[in-house]
Amino acid sequence: MMAGLSVAAWLTDTGFGTVTARTIDLIGFAPRDLWELEAWRALTSAFVTDGAGHFILALGIVAVVVGIAEWRTGTPTAVLAFWGAHLATIVIESLLVALPLHLSGSLLGTALVAARDVGPSAGYFGCLGLALASLDLGGPVRLAGFAGTLAVLAAIVLMHVSGSAEETRELSAAIAHLIAFPLGVVVWCLHERRRRSSA
Repeated sequence: MMAGLSVAAWLTDTGFGTVTARTIDLIGFAPRDLWELEAWRALTSAFVTDGAGHFILALGIVAVVVGIAEWRTGTPTAVLAFWGAHLATIVIESLLVALPLHLSGSLLGTALVAARDVGPSAGYFGCLGLALASLDLGGPVRLAGFAGTLAVLAAIVLMHVSGSAEETRELSAAIAHLIAFPLGVVVWCLHERRRRSSA
């Protein structure tokens, strides 16, 4: 994933610069892409960041968070957590959040349906859930970690709900993070069930 991010940063000149609107239009993902038969954008959008600062941050988070998840649970489980969370979050947010709001006549829903974004954050938030679940912590400590993380992510969503139309991308990303984190915990539960059954 780090190699993919680096190659994409070089191809789009976002390693040292800022992502252009044209790049986002070409390879970014918006919920409406699912029913406009452009779902391939769900894959391409994961490799491009908003620019140099986001690129360095994404590399660091992938190295640490995805690295811990892979170290603790193995490569196949980490891959499932990253890409499973990324793709499932796109489907859940598009079909269960943005589309119903849009069909109900909500201006926010219409903005979310059209909000085109890039970045791997849903994937690494899924791996954050996996990594946190995999750590050798006591039950109460682990539960407090889950609850605290979900509370922070929910607060960030609420901060952006009443924001301006320009903040729709930030709201969409915040919703994605809130969805992806518990999906990583689900992957850990599946991993543990498989490990116990094989033992």
